Amino acid sequence: MKQERSLWRRTRPGSSSTCLLATARSLTLKWVFKLKDEKGSVIKHKARLVARGFVQQEGIDYDDAFAPVARMESVRVLLALAAGGWSVHHMDVKSAFLNGDLKEEVYVRQPLGFVVAGEGKVYRLLKALYGLRQALRAWNAKLDATLKAMGFTQSVHEAVVYRRRSGRSVLLVGVYVDYLIITGAEEEEVKSFKVQMRHERPWLALLLPRRRGASGCQWHHPPPDSLRQADPRAR
Repeated sequence: MKQERSLWRRTRPGSSSTCLLATARSLTLKWVFKLKDEKGSVIKHKARLVARGFVQQEGIDYDDAFAPVARMESVRVLLALAAGGWSVHHMDVKSAFLNGDLKEEVYVRQPLGFVVAGEGKVYRLLKALYGLRQALRAWNAKLDATLKAMGFTQSVHEAVVYRRRSGRSVLLVGVYVDYLIITGAEEEEVKSFKVQMRHERPWLALLLPRRRGASGCQWHHPPPDSLRQADPRAR
């Protein structure tokens, strides 16, 4: 809840934003509450702030909502390469959609529980929020820029597969929404990449180290559906 609250700032109608507010749409918000449990025991109470983005109109409130997703063939290729003796690692992104930077000006009403009475203010979102039509694209653009800044080259055949060469070694990263599949010829380079991501990109969290060779992977946490379909052993 506190993390989501840091993504906006308030603007008062009547300020320099008056003309924009007269033409822009002010979205309403909704709290979605959920219990995260494991084997019947409650682990965490989750509260997610969701924007009612179904009222947004393309060309007015956002320009594009498309974001590429890895194909099953691409996931199979990565696992096939790793089967030759490479290590395979998996990284999960914390609250992926909350990390995307918005290029559009999006205004939302004050959410329940954080309303300041008598001010008549709205919020301008600094980053994407769950429910926005452009949230997935904003997140994908943020990750794409991050990997390219780290020296990765985007594949011309698969937009969500990235490669970085270092001498005779190669490091590959496949992206499936908010999951990163990492594999490479040199174990030290893979470890260096993970450390760099964890220290310089705090919105990424390393979850699952893997043994060498994709055929020897043991899943200690339910993997993404794409990997289950790509490799029956990942169940």
